[in-house]
Amino acid sequence: MPEPLSTKQVQFIREGEARWNLAHGAVRTGKTVGTLFKFMVKAATCPDSKIYIVGHTFDTAYRNVVRLIMETDQLAIFRPFCTWSGKKLYYRDKVITVLGAKDEGAIGNFQGDTHSLTYCDEITLYPESIIDMIDTRLSCQWSQAYATMNPSHPTHKVKQWIDKAVKGDPNYYQMHFTLDDNPYVPEDYKQRIRSSLSGVFYKRIGVSTGRYTQTGKVLWVENEYYWNPKETQRQKTNSEFCKDVVEFLQDYNVTQLYIDPSAAAFKTELRRAGLHPIDANNEVLDGIQMMISEMQKGNLFVVNRCTNLIREIETYVWDNKKSERGDDEPVKKDDHAIDALRYAIASHKVSIYEPFKEQERQQEWMRNKYDIHRK
Repeated sequence: MPEPLSTKQVQFIREGEARWNLAHGAVRTGKTVGTLFKFMVKAATCPDSKIYIVGHTFDTAYRNVVRLIMETDQLAIFRPFCTWSGKKLYYRDKVITVLGAKDEGAIGNFQGDTHSLTYCDEITLYPESIIDMIDTRLSCQWSQAYATMNPSHPTHKVKQWIDKAVKGDPNYYQMHFTLDDNPYVPEDYKQRIRSSLSGVFYKRIGVSTGRYTQTGKVLWVENEYYWNPKETQRQKTNSEFCKDVVEFLQDYNVTQLYIDPSAAAFKTELRRAGLHPIDANNEVLDGIQMMISEMQKGNLFVVNRCTNLIREIETYVWDNKKSERGDDEPVKKDDHAIDALRYAIASHKVSIYEPFKEQERQQEWMRNKYDIHRK
């Protein structure tokens, strides 16, 4: 017997009536089935066949959407009326066109067409130019779009739409799906997914070896100095930055400053001010791996007043074009604060206090002392 829809899916089907209807959440939360059910209901009554299913690529659109319609028990009610032929989905008297939106070159797939109804799978993977194009194609009075996505960075266009929906903009409807909203996923799988989603998305540098707290090593970012020349319309000189650093550090007992090795002139200014700059380990991949490792272990925290660092951590992404060539490299954009954090973690060697090993060392020292005296 087919599984019934979850409570969240039913709510989305009942309430998703805006121009843009957005379902966001992690994998296996039920968002795709819920949005597809609503999309197919809408397709049945659409006044024309200007209906589209869009994916990151044509293949992912077929795999994630069309096959789900043709094979999933929860969507079985639509299956007798569907036929897949010639790379199009025929549904009742409608023809649904399937498109890919991988890169800027795919924008021609959308130019010149009017969209009465559109389904966007994993919309945050599309270039923003294509998202804009789809938005402009929803030009009929009855036009609507349904979209799913995994979490993306907080400045993404679709995140702005979600925020508008939360504030009550009638053009947007949003629903957040969580693993707990899907009653058909085993609990052990949910726990495995939760564990795998740790990493750079945690908002987690002072240093504690753990000797006095008995907790082990702990790192934290307590404060940040951040100068944005785009906002201020002015760049500072090395001497001005040096003065700012001195003032920023006056309440802290800082003995070492880790600096980009290429910043020779700035290091000279710092030395003149009585500070001790050290060339940082600026190997990108090694530094990123160290940073992620400390976050996953729960050793690294960021105080919430460090807003620029938190923003950069949340928006830190890999360069997709370079990844396709086999090169792992992050996008070099809005990353000054996170580079500073990476320098500190990769360069500062923290002595780790391990209570049990310390106790063993003390016991060994006592045994040696006893043996010496006995002799």
